Amino acid sequence: MLRYAPEPRNALGQWARVATSAVRQVASAAFGGGVIPDPTTDLAALLQQQIQIQLEMQLWTARSNIARSEHEIQMAPVRNMRVG
Repeated sequence: MLRYAPEPRNALGQWARVATSAVRQVASAAFGGGVIPDPTTDLAALLQQQIQIQLEMQLWTARSNIARSEHEIQMAPVRNMRVG
């Protein structure tokens, strides 16, 4: 397996800030200086929502595993019964 040197953590962040700034300037000029929503705020909200959904999925998976285990425990004696 090949290993690569890790990318700098802030390289993408810096690029995103420069790109966001450029887009805001162009949009501001095009739309007459109106208020433009901050894409980083929208991204943060989406990331927070994704984290919340992932936590809920983990909770449901845990509940499902517990219910499955309880069912298997209850079914074990039934499966071990022999018709005599």
